Amino acid sequence: MIKAIIFDYDGVIVDSLEQAVEKDNLMFALYGKSLRVNADMIRAVWGEGWRKLYTNLMGFSEDEIIEASAVRKELGHSVRFPDVFPGMPEVLQTLAARFSLYIISSSDADNIHQVLKSHNLDQYIARIFGQNTLGDVYKPNPEYLLRPLAEEGLSVGEALSIGDSVDDLQMSQAAGVSVIACTWGWQEYKDLEREKPEALARSPQELLNAINHLTAPPSSSAVKNSYV
Repeated sequence: MIKAIIFDYDGVIVDSLEQAVEKDNLMFALYGKSLRVNADMIRAVWGEGWRKLYTNLMGFSEDEIIEASAVRKELGHSVRFPDVFPGMPEVLQTLAARFSLYIISSSDADNIHQVLKSHNLDQYIARIFGQNTLGDVYKPNPEYLLRPLAEEGLSVGEALSIGDSVDDLQMSQAAGVSVIACTWGWQEYKDLEREKPEALARSPQELLNAINHLTAPPSSSAVKNSYV
């Protein structure tokens, strides 16, 4: 029985890609890198979070990455808050009446809370786990999901994961948690489809429909993905 819905944050709840571009370009200038990125560039290479993005595409050394993680957090205060995707407030409000809602994200937990509070959405989230709280583990390591579940006393069968990246899907599947892919986020539909999630949702309303379907009593469940 599903008791908890686990949301990724960037690309699922908030439309933060342009803020990421702004923040990353500030980082490159600060570190004397000549490269400047746009949203399409990030979307094309996104796969293992910002740390891999920085090392693989942008030439940061491992030593620079250690320092850059703290700098990147601070730069988050210098860009405007991202917008919430239309329809997501209603989805969160509806689901919070039935489930405990959590956010597990590679973004900073304090920054996430500030953004949610500015949109009056913090009231729907039971707890936020960010990279600053999860420490030495990174997506797509299944421990990134399993540690928060253990802290909250939840089994993998009691959680449903929502993500917008291949990392999110692979992490959830490796942990044994059912996962729905949101196609309005940071990665292409074809990349998400290849990972064979339980469902592919093209809008917040489709996401709500998929969650209702997957959490319905077995007698009322239909064939996988027939509703999306």
